[in-house]
Amino acid sequence: MTLKIGIVLGATRGIGRALGEALARRWGDAGIVYLTARRQSDAEAMLAELGTRGVCVQSLLFDLADNQAPSRVAELLRERHGGVDVVVQNAAYMPRVGESIARPSRASVEAMLSVLGARRPLAI
Repeated sequence: MTLKIGIVLGATRGIGRALGEALARRWGDAGIVYLTARRQSDAEAMLAELGTRGVCVQSLLFDLADNQAPSRVAELLRERHGGVDVVVQNAAYMPRVGESIARPSRASVEAMLSVLGARRPLAI
């Protein structure tokens, strides 16, 4: 049986976390769900909390303020799994303190979503 692979961008709280948890519960052992966070401390807290509720997910660091993040995550998931089955784009762009407000290029984000298998992303 082939594992289903999903990624929820922007999953440390709110609807992103709820969607990631629901997907992980629904798939159980039949899939791997990656939840993304901007900061390692947020990822660790998210994994610990979900773990106490019996939810098994994996985390990846992902920050839209980093123009290289989309291609790094896409390449990592392509290497590990050949792509993904589900992409939930819930990440919000937040410039880092003290840095200019330079948004990631649309081409960079679209390239990541294309590699992940999402042709028509829905920004929540």
